[in-house]
Amino acid sequence: LLKKLTPIKYSGGRLTVKDALDLMAQKDRMGHPRPFSIHFYKCNLTTGEAGELVYLNKATIVTLNASGTRTMPNGKNHWHWKNSTRNLRPLDSLQPMKFHIWLIMSLNGMEVVLNEPG
Repeated sequence: LLKKLTPIKYSGGRLTVKDALDLMAQKDRMGHPRPFSIHFYKCNLTTGEAGELVYLNKATIVTLNASGTRTMPNGKNHWHWKNSTRNLRPLDSLQPMKFHIWLIMSLNGMEVVLNEPG
């Protein structure tokens, strides 16, 4: 499910980053995270690497664990909100991926923008 794509074709509609994060946090009636498709750019501020466009056809956000803290499956706690990052898990993998929320290009075929004009 991990592919490089250029250019992105949007099916229509726009989401703000906040709306995209809210959509990713949605759960089904059983309480499981709902899958979504996402385009985002990779970025590593420590090494200075950036630029690869990632497309995941089906992924879910890594959410709260039983104790109510936000962690990865290995139990390591992260400062996602401070660093504007989140973890997601491609449905074809057990390995979570970290991404920067400001580098989301599209979610479920809708363009993600910083905020709507007006």
